[in-house]
Amino acid sequence: MTASSDTLHLYFDIDDYKLTDHHKLQLKALTDSLRETQTITVIGYCDYLGTGSYNQPLSEKRAKEVRDLLLSTGPNLSVVAQGKGQIPGAGAKSRSGEPYSRRVDVIFIKPKPRQLIRISAKFAKKIDSLAARGAGTSWPLDELTFLPGRHILRNEVKPLLMQLTQYLLDHPNLVFEIRGHVCCEENGNDSIDIDQHTRDLSINRAREIYYYFFENGIAKRRMTVTGVGSSQPRVYPESSAEAMQLNRRVEIIILKK
Repeated sequence: MTASSDTLHLYFDIDDYKLTDHHKLQLKALTDSLRETQTITVIGYCDYLGTGSYNQPLSEKRAKEVRDLLLSTGPNLSVVAQGKGQIPGAGAKSRSGEPYSRRVDVIFIKPKPRQLIRISAKFAKKIDSLAARGAGTSWPLDELTFLPGRHILRNEVKPLLMQLTQYLLDHPNLVFEIRGHVCCEENGNDSIDIDQHTRDLSINRAREIYYYFFENGIAKRRMTVTGVGSSQPRVYPESSAEAMQLNRRVEIIILKK
């Protein structure tokens, strides 16, 4: 079994460095999944708002908060933390800054299951089929599974998402919509996101994919995000666990090639 690095991203409000309950849930899920002693690297960032002399210590405080929590919950962990200050903005700047730059990256080593290698080869063939799909067609991402009731992707499927990201980087003219769906609701309703305590799980899952694409180089102008709740099931009625899983999905809608 081989190992590879993975990254958990934690996002912060303007000028904030304290961990939210959501952050704590994410970090607990991470430490619970790690079965071996390892060194985790924690890197804090700020956006372009404020001065460099203000943002450098703020990025360090963000990293320190995460480090301290990891050390308190993961006794077998060694944590190295640093702040890298602000990330310069690209293009037009907003008074609200850049939310995706106000973050802490938690970089860790996770074993890669052998089964994932087989799934990855199958998924690569599926990605190749995108070339034959025209504008207006949908492409379900059944392989990209989430934690139950949450918008958080399972860590083991992120290599699959990176394969898709590489395809999108290689085909910069492809414009698409990311559409989220849920199962097990009536009258087209959405499900409750247990992290946010709001009934918008379908769009939150679509946004999770959107953020991943953006952080890995896909331009915002190429992507739109929607959540349609349970209004567009692939299988109806949901009479089995398999039917529910097929309806609990994110799909890509090709808008332009």
